Amino acid sequence: MKSILILISVLLAAVLILLANTVYLDDEQKIYKVLFEEFKHQAIAEKVLFQSKPRNCLAYDENTISGIPPELIAAFELANRKDAVVVDLDSLRGDFNIVKYQFAKRFYKEDTRIPNTKGYTLIKLTRVGFNTSKTEALACVAGHTGNLVHLKKHGREWSVLNWHTLW
Repeated sequence: MKSILILISVLLAAVLILLANTVYLDDEQKIYKVLFEEFKHQAIAEKVLFQSKPRNCLAYDENTISGIPPELIAAFELANRKDAVVVDLDSLRGDFNIVKYQFAKRFYKEDTRIPNTKGYTLIKLTRVGFNTSKTEALACVAGHTGNLVHLKKHGREWSVLNWHTLW
């Protein structure tokens, strides 16, 4: 009887974690859409390939991140830790060109860090870090430049508060 209760407790905890992660991923997908729209407004979306790449943009200084709450920076760093999982962006395919992480490696020659994407710009998107109340978020968009993007949630929608240029 005691082992059944333990098993039920473990299963319940697993379900709660799964539900929490689903909400988290829904917000993360919404943020990616906001970032995609930023490129669409710049009229370059048709020449952009988007790729999920955690662990990008983790080098910055105090001046670069001024105005971003420390809790949010810590959440961003946690979301992009060494064992962070690549996000599958396929559900966002349609108006935007998505390239899977595994396939993006083909763009790089062994002797260079610059991708050969045949006229497209490769934009790498990190995982998103959220504050505890899930009302603010931080992500990085990296291409020719790297930017930390600070976002705020209004109701069910996300909007960009600020772009912080890293390089």
